[in-house]
Amino acid sequence: MPGLLIGGISALLAGAVCLAGGPVAARLGRRLGWLDEPGDRKRHRASVPLTGGILVAAGLAAGCFAALLLGRFDGADIRIVSLCVAAAAVFAVGLLEDLSGCRVLYRVAAQGAAAGLVVALQPVDRLGPVEISPLAGSILAVIWLIGMTNAMNLLDGLDGLATGVACIVAGGFAVLGILQGDAASTGVAAALFAACAGFLRWNWRPARIFLGDNGALLIGFVLAWLALNLADGASTATGALAPFVMLGMPIFDTLLVAAARFTAPPRRRPVDRMRSVVRADRRHLHYLLAAVAGERAAVLKLFAFTAGACALAVVTVVSGSVVLAAAVLPGQLLAVALWRRGSWRGSRTATIPLLLPALLALLASSPGTARAQTNRLDESYRSEARMQFGSVYLTPRFTLDRLGIDTNVFNTADPEEDYVVAGTPAVDVWVPFRRRALLTTTVAARGEWFHKFEGERSVNPDASARLDLAAGPLTFFAGGRWLDTRQRPSFDIDLRARRVETRENGGVRVGLGPKLALDLEVARDTVTFDGDEFFEGTRLAETLDREERAARAAFRWRRTPLSTLVLAGESRRMRFDLSPERDSDNVIVTLGAEFEPRAAIAGAFEVGVRQFEALGAAVSDETEVVVRGELGFSLPADVRATVEAMRDIEYSFSPRHHYYVVARYGLEARRRLGSGPFDLSARAARDEYDYVGAGNRRDVVLQHSLTFGYRLNESVRIGLRVGDVRRSSTTLRGFDALQAGIVFEYGT
Repeated sequence: MPGLLIGGISALLAGAVCLAGGPVAARLGRRLGWLDEPGDRKRHRASVPLTGGILVAAGLAAGCFAALLLGRFDGADIRIVSLCVAAAAVFAVGLLEDLSGCRVLYRVAAQGAAAGLVVALQPVDRLGPVEISPLAGSILAVIWLIGMTNAMNLLDGLDGLATGVACIVAGGFAVLGILQGDAASTGVAAALFAACAGFLRWNWRPARIFLGDNGALLIGFVLAWLALNLADGASTATGALAPFVMLGMPIFDTLLVAAARFTAPPRRRPVDRMRSVVRADRRHLHYLLAAVAGERAAVLKLFAFTAGACALAVVTVVSGSVVLAAAVLPGQLLAVALWRRGSWRGSRTATIPLLLPALLALLASSPGTARAQTNRLDESYRSEARMQFGSVYLTPRFTLDRLGIDTNVFNTADPEEDYVVAGTPAVDVWVPFRRRALLTTTVAARGEWFHKFEGERSVNPDASARLDLAAGPLTFFAGGRWLDTRQRPSFDIDLRARRVETRENGGVRVGLGPKLALDLEVARDTVTFDGDEFFEGTRLAETLDREERAARAAFRWRRTPLSTLVLAGESRRMRFDLSPERDSDNVIVTLGAEFEPRAAIAGAFEVGVRQFEALGAAVSDETEVVVRGELGFSLPADVRATVEAMRDIEYSFSPRHHYYVVARYGLEARRRLGSGPFDLSARAARDEYDYVGAGNRRDVVLQHSLTFGYRLNESVRIGLRVGDVRRSSTTLRGFDALQAGIVFEYGT
């Protein structure tokens, strides 16, 4: 049975056990008196059951049993059996420590015996393609198993931290197992991933069940076994290094803390120094972060760091770059060391070290690796441009999207109608310079004319430019945009308010391999409203004028000639000139895909997580799922469909709400009628605005339209469109509007 299917079944079973068994484990702990009582070093104020390890062990056992039952691993069954026996011994020692205490020497001895059992049944004589002596490999393996087991136990200091980190790393191990074709490792890693994910439901702050030493030691031992197993079975050096890259944060934090304890004054005997290494204190990274940024923020930042390490590890395996893999490890060490410094632990700067491993990996990339991909500028404009004058390529466009009537010009409950003409002339210009540089510009100006309400008339110029310069494996780019508009920015504001938006950005794309590239970009955005614009008694300049500065890194893997996978991380700093209480720092991590226009599915789509950290006391922190994308594809019966989706956090004009979570989903389908020039298109969209702040407000906007079109030629289409917009709200902002008129398209 394929490893992917075995892993899926193992994960499903393990996750179900841990998710459903939480209340049972909590009652068992209270009934038996296995409780962690509050104390001086402890952050909880009430007794919490210590039976989380039992729950994780039950889920992990169920998943491993499923892997053994379903798989035929060509003699590897003994590996899983030996793991289960050794892990049971480690779990028992941890349980004894939780109940009555256990001397460090006895605990390490028991862990050494368990590690010896694993090594005896699975000798370590190679790491990837590198062969080592069996004796040296066995000694190193035992040290690794004991060290990693205790490193995860030391990490279990904040609610959900050890469980979440183990969940992320186990997920990364499952991916490595699939890439290696190792069904046994995939099954165990998937089971541990699901067990930790299910238990996180009960271990998240405020925790209702603790892992205890029994659970933390068990998880650490299984992760150490998986890393050893994957490194031993890897066929390349990058595959052997990848598991240790994923575990970089707990490894380096433990080593740095041990070094700090050993060298701490006053001067003592070596024996006393060794004892101080295992003595508990608050020098670990998670405690230092929590002291200045709060527990929740500290946990989320360490989750993001671990997820980034796992992503980098997978990228190195796919790219096959040994230098890239080796550079990530010192990058992690440098990041953890800087994070431990007080100047890097503040809530505003704590996200900076997240990018250091990727940056150091970039700097360490060998010229030979970089030369494997010579970036080329996009030259599709040569065939797509409609006009050419020497070396200048142009495509003029014009869209008349409304020549008719709008029954609710101001989006109010008491509608007022008017005749409307709205259209946008635009031109795209490309100017290449000997195939090494390309200047791309777009100039547009949307105009709106109202017959009766002259104050609503407007012209809205929009200009953007970008310069790309290719230099071997590097492509430098810089660009900007200027927009002066009275268009409504969203359904949050019904007023057509004049504002100016600007953007400056620049960066570089680095070729890391034949199919792999790294994008590094910095950007600055500004929004400035006219000082006389008021809506519902609020001066828009006071609440919405802002500056945004962002730094973004993205790995791009060209999976096929028509598709590219993109893993991106972004740090965004938002500052408000007149309302500093709205300031925020944001970290956004996304995974997405891009498809060329000639592919069966065309467009781009990405999904991820945004951590919104408010710097003002009046605004609350949020962690939200973000979605952005638009995909087009063909259906039977000559139908072309387009799906759009967007979910993100946006700022509101209202001082009472500050911001909202907007979710927009839409579908458009166009069908050609027979073999002639006629077509019929329909569009439906739903926008939901979930406001955060005072009150309980939610707005839902539904849009529908139907267009009957006639195509004069490949460039020109004319049609008749009828549509409606309807908003329902928990406040008094509901409205209905009907819009009908002629549409005209040229060059779109």
